[in-house]
Amino acid sequence: HTNITAESMKSLNIPKGVRRVLFRTLNTDRGLMWKAAGDMSYVGFTEDGAQWLVDNTDIKLVGD
Repeated sequence: HTNITAESMKSLNIPKGVRRVLFRTLNTDRGLMWKAAGDMSYVGFTEDGAQWLVDNTDIKLVGD
């Protein structure tokens, strides 16, 4: 229901070597990819969540 933070990323315990990950968020259920740009209810990464992913995993591809 909220954006993906560093704290939420830590709790996932993603093993080293994982290079691709898909996140299931409410964006799909809400059909946000089909709405006009600027919908502020879109779930995404916070800056600290994205930085944590870069600093602590081998992930190169993220999808939602």
